[in-house]
Amino acid sequence: MLGLQNGAWADSSRETEATTVARVPMKYQHVGGLATLVQHRGDTTLPGYPPDRSLGATVLCLHDAGGNGNGFADLLDELSATQSPLAFDLPGHGRSAGLDALPSIEAMAAHASELLEAFGIDRVAVLGEGMGAAVGIELALAKPHLVSALVLTGKIGVRYEVASEVESLAAITSGRARREFDRSGYAPDTDRSIYQKAFAEWVKTDPRATLGDRRAQAAWTLGDRGAQVT
Repeated sequence: MLGLQNGAWADSSRETEATTVARVPMKYQHVGGLATLVQHRGDTTLPGYPPDRSLGATVLCLHDAGGNGNGFADLLDELSATQSPLAFDLPGHGRSAGLDALPSIEAMAAHASELLEAFGIDRVAVLGEGMGAAVGIELALAKPHLVSALVLTGKIGVRYEVASEVESLAAITSGRARREFDRSGYAPDTDRSIYQKAFAEWVKTDPRATLGDRRAQAAWTLGDRGAQVT
């Protein structure tokens, strides 16, 4: 027999302790009027209830330009044994609402902050990849009480050098060039299955949103604010 416990569906049958409901590790949350797809692990919860965060620390994963939260699926699986990981698709990316990217790195950090607030999360470890690293930095600068740890991966520095990417994407979105999958960030001996998985996620985001990401990166600079991230 199924029962609702703290917003999560659980099997209350006396005949078995195993749950009989398949976990659905994603849900939508409206943030700033936009439906935002959130990836999580743990028990499935009803709309309006935050994901289960009963294990360890809450870990928020922030995706790179043109990416989406499902790019962290394997990492979320690994972390879920001891932690409560989350990832989400920024507006205009993956399966979140919107056609365009948010206009700045700071706006992306504000979106992440509003999402966490909607879920009642007041402390989180942040992992940011590429553009997501800058988003994580801005989140930590704006909400130092919120971010307990900050892990930065991918291409990140005090500024992004993405002029060539902006030019290429501008040509693609105006119909002057073909869109091609970029393999430059992969090792020469990368297995074909890795490329296939990455390609499947890459096509979920319109190049116009990726162009918006790159322009946001081009406009962002850390400057001398790095010492303020504690």
